[in-house]
Amino acid sequence: DGDGLNVAGSFAENLVKSLQNCLNFGGISGR
Repeated sequence: DGDGLNVAGSFAENLVKSLQNCLNFGGISGR
C-alpha cells in the first residue's frame, strides 16, 4: 500500500508540474 501511495503521489506531483509548465509557457507565448 505504501508503495502504491508513493507512486500515486509522484505521478500527481509530476502531473501538476507539467500542468504548471504548460500554463507558464502559454502565458509567455500569449504575450
